[in-house]
Amino acid sequence: MKNTTVAWVTVMVATIVSYACGQSAMTARSVVLVAVLVAAIKSTLIINYFMELKKGAFPCNIIFRAWTALSALVILGGAWRVMQ
Repeated sequence: MKNTTVAWVTVMVATIVSYACGQSAMTARSVVLVAVLVAAIKSTLIINYFMELKKGAFPCNIIFRAWTALSALVILGGAWRVMQ
């Protein structure tokens, strides 16, 4: 199987998982945690395999990974603060 096919299947499964978590009886903090982590994973897969950044220059990869991690941390920090 091609890498893009595996990435696409993973993105679809991750979408279903995040939807199922949102519909379940999980706490709001847990749902936010799962949703943000799934979004980070999905964005990484899409950028690496469909936009082909994986084969790109090293600085671009570092910037993207740092941006993804920082965005996830800011969203999670804000969500934790609001949900207290």
